[in-house]
Amino acid sequence: MTLSTTSSRVSSVARRMAAVAALALCLSSPAAAGAAAPVVTGPVEVQVWPGEVPGGAVVIISTRLDESVRLPATVRLPLPEGLNVDWAGEIAPSNPASDVAREFTTGRANGGRYVQFEVSKYREAQADLSALPITVQGDASRVTMRYVQSTPSTETGFSVRVPAGYELKDSVPRAVGKPAVNVTGESLHALETQTLKLGEGLDVSVEYRAKAPVTPASRADRLLVALAIAVVVVAAVLAVVVVRGRSAGVRAHQE
Repeated sequence: MTLSTTSSRVSSVARRMAAVAALALCLSSPAAAGAAAPVVTGPVEVQVWPGEVPGGAVVIISTRLDESVRLPATVRLPLPEGLNVDWAGEIAPSNPASDVAREFTTGRANGGRYVQFEVSKYREAQADLSALPITVQGDASRVTMRYVQSTPSTETGFSVRVPAGYELKDSVPRAVGKPAVNVTGESLHALETQTLKLGEGLDVSVEYRAKAPVTPASRADRLLVALAIAVVVVAAVLAVVVVRGRSAGVRAHQE
């Protein structure tokens, strides 16, 4: 899922919350009336979005069903402690307006919680959860979450969206690769993919801070560093040219 697509979907949390409120038949018991379809499993993706709600972080947990899975199918996704399900349903491949809200149930299994619902139209199932508190100490903001693999998964991927104007300072699991950045300046960082056993827990943490402002002095420092590097590169190139020239001269003299 791209950053821009996910951002548009997550920005519709308020709309989804209203839709969920309209679904008066949503239950909190794991014994749902529509749970006749078999429960299927697959890779799980967990995204943490600090600042999506005031003073808190939204968590998005999703899975994509393999093409071999027949629809309709029942999906169970891990539900970390302290988080509420704001929306659950099916994700349209290209148009968030076509996402389908589904009635859901919650329950406990394998040392943790889960949210369960049925999908019948699309293969990507997602639950929007809120909210994790953000703690601020000095210039750093921190979000922590206890994740328990309460449902089977072939692998669990983690990522964090850092708000515009901020940079990732530290994370568990650790960040890998370069972040994707959208036009508004938000950055999506992929974290190390985990292979967790059923019932295994992981303490996830994200720490981020405001980017240092760019000043004329910092620009000048960067320019000096760039010039110094350029001088070194030019000197190295000249040295190679001189050596090659001398070698050519020696060969010509010998001939």
